[in-house]
Amino acid sequence: MRLRSWGPIYLGLALYAVFQALPRTPNHESLERFGWPSVVAMTGCGLWLIAAAHDMQWATVLIIVASAGALTAPLLKRPAQPTPSAFWLIEAPLALLAGWLTIASAINLLTVLTAEGFIENALLWAAIGIVAVAAITGLIGWRSLAPFYLPPVVWGLIGVAVAEAARKPQISWLALGAALALAGLAAAVVHRRQALR
Repeated sequence: MRLRSWGPIYLGLALYAVFQALPRTPNHESLERFGWPSVVAMTGCGLWLIAAAHDMQWATVLIIVASAGALTAPLLKRPAQPTPSAFWLIEAPLALLAGWLTIASAINLLTVLTAEGFIENALLWAAIGIVAVAAITGLIGWRSLAPFYLPPVVWGLIGVAVAEAARKPQISWLALGAALALAGLAAAVVHRRQALR
């Protein structure tokens, strides 16, 4: 499941890397917005793997939250109308990564808090986490008008729903409901983006 979920992100990032490295690539406004934030986020992904391998749990939280924040900030500073190449080769793949890092940040934080013994009522905190993720990502998706930001969050919530179906059916249904709500919002984002063109 992990490989399949990361497949489109890896492909998009590979296309982004090739595109921005080409000598004839014009100096897009999108490259100026996402250049350094993308470096921070991708470096963070590598550092997260190292921290996780060495069981540095709080370091993994700090790294993934910083990586998500680095990519989310430029999404909110969108240009009026990016060129097709800027959209498909810069903004789309980086929005996918930003969305995935956002929900992964929440899951990472709840996992560490549980492992460290800070959470006693796992059911309650899981519900709080789902609602918080849906609210935060929904707001970011609507304000940024980034069509590819919300789909990874929807996918992640569906993964939570499937994983918790047997042990915590309430959480499973809540995650599924949040996923459906964000899927509807993602469709509204696409419609709103087209209407503003």
